[in-house]
Amino acid sequence: MQNGNSGNNYTTEDRDTNKRGYNSGNYIMIAGFQVKPVYFYIAVAAAVMLLVAFVLSLLQAKLTLHFGLIAGILLLLANVRELLGYTYGQHNSTALLNCIVGASLFFAWLTAFGALFWLPALALIAVAIPLVMGRTSVYSTYVQFGRSAFNSIRRAIGR
Repeated sequence: MQNGNSGNNYTTEDRDTNKRGYNSGNYIMIAGFQVKPVYFYIAVAAAVMLLVAFVLSLLQAKLTLHFGLIAGILLLLANVRELLGYTYGQHNSTALLNCIVGASLFFAWLTAFGALFWLPALALIAVAIPLVMGRTSVYSTYVQFGRSAFNSIRRAIGR
């Protein structure tokens, strides 16, 4: 028995942890630490999955913004013609509501370029909420306000 090794002729100086030998295993050296390859591969797979999840979350945020833009444009295109067009004398509170929500979605999309666009988006939603509650009276009030604003702008420009 030499140096307490039961006579197997291995000494602590002879062992190399990077080669197969007495109780050494197969290790990878990373930053001065010995790591088994299985744990290294698990860590790499976890890092790749986290990276993929991060990239997908960024893409989902952008896709969500673009989806809101497309929905807003469709609402505007489908309802502006109805609001201004063929049924001029009838109450078109649904068309007005859809136009307001579409414009709000458009401004929400513009917030990707600047946070200041949240102001008109939130203002338009605040204007749309009373229209949902009491359609006829609020619609007539909004139409009268719009007409008076348009007339005053037309008079200011016409002078």
